[in-house]
Amino acid sequence: MLTECAAAILGHKLAEHMLEGGAPRQLNVPTGAYRTRNGWIMVALVREEQYARLAAALGQPDLAEDPRFADFAARAAHATALCDIVGAIFLGDTTEGWLERLRAADVLADRINGFDDWLADPHIVATGGAVSVDQPGMGQFQTPRTPGIPFAVDAAMASAPHIGEHGVAILGELGFDPEKIARLGAEGILLIPEA
Repeated sequence: MLTECAAAILGHKLAEHMLEGGAPRQLNVPTGAYRTRNGWIMVALVREEQYARLAAALGQPDLAEDPRFADFAARAAHATALCDIVGAIFLGDTTEGWLERLRAADVLADRINGFDDWLADPHIVATGGAVSVDQPGMGQFQTPRTPGIPFAVDAAMASAPHIGEHGVAILGELGFDPEKIARLGAEGILLIPEA
């Protein structure tokens, strides 16, 4: 069930993969993820005019004049060369520095968060986007809230059960009598934790 849920989020990418013979082309080059001096950044171009603004923000306005990179089709044909150039430029500054320049140039860009970055994000902190869980035997850790579920429900989340912890109760609810449940435990078919 969980793999189906995760796959549903990526359904459009699966369709793209299938429709393009297993090797989808990069769209709107140089859209993509780039390493910065201290992390990663994502840049997305939607309209042609954004490329010239990106080139200027990168301090390389001549990239907008290069015939290899004249439009989306030309940039796609020269994707490797352009992405290598852009990637090398992004290494020259921090994520914060690039975001300031790119946002000022009205170029779609944002930080790519690691888990610690996400947990410390002011929006996540302010909205309670993660809740603390205390799991016996493992300790306390943060986990993302379930989208659409009230905060109080996730905040009151019980720890995960141990293997077999609720087996007797579940089988009882399904109509198994206590003797049969005990026999399943004795035969090693059902794990019944010691009380």
